[in-house]
Amino acid sequence: MNILSEKKLDNAVVEFEIEVPAETVAEEYKQVFSKIQKRVAIDGFRKGKAPLQIVEVKYNDYAGEEVAENLVRRSIVDALEKTSHIPIAEPRYSYDTIDKNSPFKFKAFIEVMPSIEIGDYKGIEAKEYSYTIKEEDVDFEIDAIRERYAEIEPAGEDAVVEKGNLVSIRIKRIDETEGDPDAVGFREYSSVIGKTKDEYSIENQVIGMKAGEERKIKQTYPESFPVKEFSGKEVEFLVQIKGINKLVLPELNDEFASKVGYKSVEEMRSKIRENLEKYVKDKTINDARSAVMAGVVKNTKFDIPTSMVLKEMSAIFERTQQRMGYRAESLEEFAEIMGLDPQEYAQRLKEAAELSIKHTLVLNEVSKKENLTVSEDKFKSQINELAKAMGKTPEEIEKAIEENNSKESVENEILLEMAMDFLYDNAKITKVQLNALTDLVNRVEEQS
Repeated sequence: MNILSEKKLDNAVVEFEIEVPAETVAEEYKQVFSKIQKRVAIDGFRKGKAPLQIVEVKYNDYAGEEVAENLVRRSIVDALEKTSHIPIAEPRYSYDTIDKNSPFKFKAFIEVMPSIEIGDYKGIEAKEYSYTIKEEDVDFEIDAIRERYAEIEPAGEDAVVEKGNLVSIRIKRIDETEGDPDAVGFREYSSVIGKTKDEYSIENQVIGMKAGEERKIKQTYPESFPVKEFSGKEVEFLVQIKGINKLVLPELNDEFASKVGYKSVEEMRSKIRENLEKYVKDKTINDARSAVMAGVVKNTKFDIPTSMVLKEMSAIFERTQQRMGYRAESLEEFAEIMGLDPQEYAQRLKEAAELSIKHTLVLNEVSKKENLTVSEDKFKSQINELAKAMGKTPEEIEKAIEENNSKESVENEILLEMAMDFLYDNAKITKVQLNALTDLVNRVEEQS
């Protein structure tokens, strides 16, 4: 076996062009024909007794495929032994012809471990957006709870939409219908008017309308608007008011607080504030860490095999189905059930898979470069956290890890978290205080 050429292709694929000497090909044909002769029955001869010359003529094409497969398999093993490549998937191969009297040439395509060329990962500049919870935010959450227990009353024939009304709205876009405006159907939904703090919401423009009234509304969206379909455009909608109702909220007192799971109004306000502050703290740090990671990814070159991306896509899809509580026969079926375009959903899965792999590769590389190690104290701390989260004792968690032989996996997860901590601790963070909670909630960090 001779390696005629070795070439690195995209997506972590190595291409070998290999030639097998004619004598090796001839010997392999001889062995394959011998096996065929023993197991086939040809008219006029007992099973295994047909002359070899007849077998060779009758089964030449079949033998050629088996010979090629045998030679390819052994040659790839030999080629990998002579190189430093580690395959991560079943190799592919191609050849033009095979003949028992000639050398056999073929190309092998082998997916190998992904490679990474990490650039600057210290001093990444990122913004950390935060917000201080106000009493009005607590009031907003309490009112949202009260609305769930509110009594609904018709507003009356002559009523117009006011803040606080529960309004049934029909809406459709009419500026991009490619001909017939009726080709695009209405979308119906109900909303409490005045609750949204989104300055671009259509709901802000229906105040004063009557039930049954129809109005054309234009809305200009900034380039930064998170819905790409609308960003940077002036969009026209046709809006209809289907119905107007009043919400009669229950009185906010200790009896109501007890009804929704709190001892008193005081505890209700305290717990809600506590939850909001935890949400802000978690989102602030997570968004900042994501921004730092995005900066590192941007500075890094990756070569990722397709099979790894497909495997990660499958894992993400599986987790999504578990979270949604629905198992579909295929990605296409799941997308349609969820009201998504199958091709767009597949592309989103692919992008998410690639991003997940890039993050893991970056964190592994950082942990190597910075010689990060998991101390015994760090491991025990992780065990305690797992035990607390799962409602078990540390001893039970340690026993499960030992039985599953998963200590290395747990340590690797700790290393990844340590690497992320390192990136964040060594980043140049600019803290930005936002003016409204919705500004934080609606923030979408750019990802690479």
